[in-house]
Amino acid sequence: MRILSIFMIGLLLLTGNIFAGINANAGNSAAQFLKISPGGRIPGLGNAGTSLGGNAESMFYNPAGIGYLDNMEISVNFSRLFEDMNYISASVGMPIEGIGTVGIGFIDLFYGDIPVVIQDSSGELSESGSTGAGDMAFLLSWGKEIGDILMVGCNAKMIYQTLEDEKSTSFAFDVGGMKKLLDDKLGIGLAVQNLGTESKFMESGFSLPLVIRFGTSYEVLEIDKHKGILAVDILKPMDDNIKINAGMEYGFNNFIFLRAGYRIGNDMAGLTLGGGARIPIGNNITMADYAYVPYGDFGATHRIGLSLAFEGPKTEEPITLKPEEKPEAVIKIPVEEPTSTEEDPEDSIKTPVEEPASTEGVPEDSIKVPVEEPTSTEGVPEDSIKIPVEEPTSTEEEEDAEVGVVE
Repeated sequence: MRILSIFMIGLLLLTGNIFAGINANAGNSAAQFLKISPGGRIPGLGNAGTSLGGNAESMFYNPAGIGYLDNMEISVNFSRLFEDMNYISASVGMPIEGIGTVGIGFIDLFYGDIPVVIQDSSGELSESGSTGAGDMAFLLSWGKEIGDILMVGCNAKMIYQTLEDEKSTSFAFDVGGMKKLLDDKLGIGLAVQNLGTESKFMESGFSLPLVIRFGTSYEVLEIDKHKGILAVDILKPMDDNIKINAGMEYGFNNFIFLRAGYRIGNDMAGLTLGGGARIPIGNNITMADYAYVPYGDFGATHRIGLSLAFEGPKTEEPITLKPEEKPEAVIKIPVEEPTSTEEDPEDSIKTPVEEPASTEGVPEDSIKVPVEEPTSTEGVPEDSIKIPVEEPTSTEEEEDAEVGVVE
């Protein structure tokens, strides 16, 4: 059984190499699942994501990228791989004032049921049930801009692997930097991943897959509702040859996205395709992504990603009127247009006012309501209350218009 277990370890390492796209000359390292590209967007770009940033899943490519998050974001991704193998990743990023952006991430690769084959003393092999195996990693991420110079970030990882009754726990960290230039059109990124301890199975030690990544991206198109981004990554795994990943994304109206990428430098290099849709839901944004990633003769895998960005409540600017637009407060008291000012009707409404300075020619108990800007102000006291009314048809009757009641 000991020989069988070692054989199974080698089989899992080889399987990891397939997913990571390592060629036949590559050396063996533990936790090759760490090289699988999570998410639905970056795999569609040929895995070129070192210099993009701005979302929660950036922590898997360059931890400095989460520093560009404006609001909290949650991302969940699922991949159906070969046979019964499933790959799941999840990430959360949240900006905190004065600290930067902090995040947590999770990766899980489950191999499904693996047949157990026993070799007896005569050398014959026989199947004896099945066993399980799986790889997991937990991430604690941080990203922050240092002054206006550079965005920096780091990940702390705990890596947990199981194979039959054997278990292995190891620790690693990633460091990265990113810079946006030319009004954020040009992006440059550098990251070193999987610096850490060995992973041990049955007292056999395996190094972690150390990778150095350098990437650049540029916004090559921005016309009206059309936007295009070109991204290129150069990777140097310590157990493999240099690889080049390139991809392009086209976006229409910041709603529909089409992607294509190409991977160079391994036996399973080739074209990748993808797409996505950005859907506003209230004050939040939902992003749905899909990527088609082939692995040569092993077939193709399909990546699905879903993220939710909490944009927060939108506040409208208060509407202010210009000084000339402010309406004047005018109290209008409608009055009937008098047909004659010679006599006042007995049932007129009395409006008490202060006693006029001069009452010459005016009945003592009558109330004067002078019309604003009369053609003649003769006999109208200066401190009387003016009430604007519509201009009467006859200006002769308007000059001394007054409403009064005689007891």
